[in-house]
Amino acid sequence: MVERHCSNTARCAQAKMKTLTTILTLLILIGCSNHKSETSSTENRTELIPEPEQDTQEALDEPQVDQNTNKNEKCNCKGIVDWEQDVKVPVYNKPNGQLIDTVSHDIEGEDFLTFNLFDSEEDYFKVEIRRAISGQAKSGWIKKDDYLGTYASNYSDSDTLFLYSNPDKSSAPTDTITKYYTELYQILDCKSNWVKVRMEKGNKEYQGWMEPGMQCPSPYTTCN
Repeated sequence: MVERHCSNTARCAQAKMKTLTTILTLLILIGCSNHKSETSSTENRTELIPEPEQDTQEALDEPQVDQNTNKNEKCNCKGIVDWEQDVKVPVYNKPNGQLIDTVSHDIEGEDFLTFNLFDSEEDYFKVEIRRAISGQAKSGWIKKDDYLGTYASNYSDSDTLFLYSNPDKSSAPTDTITKYYTELYQILDCKSNWVKVRMEKGNKEYQGWMEPGMQCPSPYTTCN
């Protein structure tokens, strides 16, 4: 430090100048050190946040798919086993495969068989079948038969039931039914939530694809 009182003016001025230079140099060095520290800290924080891998980023950008959807399933429909027929339904592990179980109605308890329909081959349906009230579900393949079907829900005369040539409402109707029939429509095939059905009434056979809103796969009640 410079003494408060200098006897030599020139020497005093030089001393003051040297002191100021030293102070400025220290201030510059401190400023540079702080800037370097902040830069280093920022770089360290950046290093702690890794860039997402390319595959991960692409997965985030893709639309999310419902994991419960099975792309191998041809359809997702419902049906019933005709409650007026006391039948035993064999369940197989695959088409023309090994018998794994046999299921039937509980007629006395009015506990009837219903099923979810997932796939269709030439002579078999892939299903999950159970008694509607108390039964444990059995999964497998069952043979197509006339007791597997659904009811129609065209209950009033103003409700027209169209059976289409394809599972598409823009396709041409194969049959137009203006009367409500209580008979079961046999399920022949399925695609998405449409079912291809057949029903005989008198000398007339109706056949075509029934849209989802006209299906009533319930042995107990009508459907809205």
